[in-house]
Order: sequence, then C-alpha cells, then structure tokens
Amino acid sequence: MRKVQLNSQTDSLNLFGLDLRRYWRAYRAGWNQAMRMPAFAWLAPDEPVRLLACDGSVSVRDGRFTERLSSRREARATAVEIPDELVLRTRSVLPLLDDGELERAVALRVQQLSPFDADDTVAGWRCEDAGDGRLAVDVALASRSQLVARLAARPGMGGRPADQELWVDAAAPIVLRGFGEAARARRTRRRAGLMAALIGLSVVLVGAIVGLPVWEKRRQADLAEASLARMQASARDEVAAKERLGRMTRLLAELSGSGRGARELMSVLGRITLAVPDEAMIRRLSIDDGEVQLTGLADDAAQLLQVLSRQPGFAAVKSPGAITRNARTGKEAFVIEFQLPGARP
Repeated sequence: MRKVQLNSQTDSLNLFGLDLRRYWRAYRAGWNQAMRMPAFAWLAPDEPVRLLACDGSVSVRDGRFTERLSSRREARATAVEIPDELVLRTRSVLPLLDDGELERAVALRVQQLSPFDADDTVAGWRCEDAGDGRLAVDVALASRSQLVARLAARPGMGGRPADQELWVDAAAPIVLRGFGEAARARRTRRRAGLMAALIGLSVVLVGAIVGLPVWEKRRQADLAEASLARMQASARDEVAAKERLGRMTRLLAELSGSGRGARELMSVLGRITLAVPDEAMIRRLSIDDGEVQLTGLADDAAQLLQVLSRQPGFAAVKSPGAITRNARTGKEAFVIEFQLPGARP
C-alpha cells in the first residue's frame, strides 16, 4: 500500500497517485459557486441591504445577490455607493480556487497594485465564472482615509462610517472590506447555522418516521422469537415426560402380550432386579412366551449366570454366546437366557 505523502513545496496531498488537495479545491470552489446561485440561496439566507446610491436614490438590495432588488422593504444593514473617482479597479482571471486561496491571491494582487500605504488600503472583489474551470475576479481598492472623509462630508449620512457598508458600482456591486459588512456576515453565519440545524433535525425526523415501522416489525419479530423460545423451554419437560410414559406404555404392552398375568410378570421383574448386583447394568430385557433374555454389562458375567441359575423358577439358565470384556471399561458384555415355569420347551 502506498503511503500518504505531503509535499510542502508544492502544497499538494497525494494518495495513490491522486492530488487530493486539487480535488478538495475543486469541490470547495464548486460549492461556493453553487451557493451563489438563486436556486441554492435558501440554504444560507442573507438579509437585505438598504443602498444609498451616488445619485441620491435609495433601494433595497438582496444581501447575497446584491445586483437585484429585494422583495423586502425593511433592511437592517445600510450600504453607501462609492463614486468611481475614489476607486481603482482591475480584473484578473484565476484558476478555480477555494475561499482561502482566493483571498490570498487577491491580497497579493492588491499589495502589488495599491498606490496607498498598506494600513490605508481597503479592497474588495467580486467573482464570476469565466468558463474552462477559471474565475474572473474584479478587484476594487481605495484609500480608507479618503473614504471616511467622503462619508463624513456627505449630507444626510446617519450613523458611524464603520457601521455602514461601502459598495463600488451599484449595478454589479463590489463590497469593500473593513467596514460594516462584517456584522452582516456574522448574522448571516448565525442564520445559516440555524438553517443547517433545522435541516439536520428534519432529516432525523424523516429518518425516524421511515425507520419506525421497520423497527416496530423487528421488535415484534424479536418478541415472537423470545416467546417461541420460552414455549419450547417450558414444553421440553412435558415432552420428556411424554416420552417416558410412552416407553412404559410400550413395555406394559409387551408384558401383557406375553400370555402371562401382569402380576406374575411384575414378580419376575422384581426377582431379576434383586438377583442382579448393583454394578451390573441390564441394557435389554425381552420376554417371549416364557423365554427370557437379558443383555447387559457386568463386572463378572459368569458369577451373574450362577446367581440366576440358583433363583427358584428360573430354568435352563445359559449364555448362548461368548462373554467378552471391554478393555476400556473393564466390564463384560453378556447375553443370558432362561425359562419361566410353564414355558414351552
């Protein structure tokens, strides 16, 4: 994997051979250009501005699209048009830049062209699309002391000059920096933040409205699965008891079908239980017309065979097969057969 490289000389950020800074600049410039379009202006609303033109006329302009009149009659911000004889103007064509780079480029241009002292120079600019990924930047610069003197001498001017915006060319205004435009920019940012919060809240509410039915269905499915699991757990003991009852029923059916009385057969079972030692285990018991067969494991199968031979009523006790010992458990596997009284020979 290639690493991210930052080259301070070229001011570029490379990842996998891509200049990410160039793409970021294009994105920022495109976003700023989109925000200048009327269709997207509502995303960052701006307040109207009351403009005092050089000819004495008064109009209310749209705060973002200052070249057009506003539908609102009242305006909190006030701007004054500066005559052309107090302003120097120039136009430059620059590549597509974001706001920070554009400010630096214009500041350098103003520094090169200004005939005034650095502390006395004020400037502003206006951008428009020049095509082919370029920006046409109109720059206006003037002397702060001359502007303040002109505003103070102008009749009918109310308020301090620092509270008023200074515009160049009312037809396509350029706002000079360093006067009352900063206060309007702060209010615009607050409104934009509020609008972003409202849009975010709307997105969250719409997402909740859309996702609530899905969440409810999922919750119902989880509840159904939990209820099914509880029912299965509660029914497990009942199923086990039912199985045991079925086995006992089948055993009783086998005993009843052997042709002998149930009481006599239970007596035979009791005698076998008493005769077989505790360490022995009967795996299978079958009774067929008085013929009894035992299959199981014992520590000493030959001794068990002798014990059963001595039981009264057990005749012809024998082992039809060889007795084998399990090497792992040490127990002997046996098959023992004998006859009950009255069995056919």
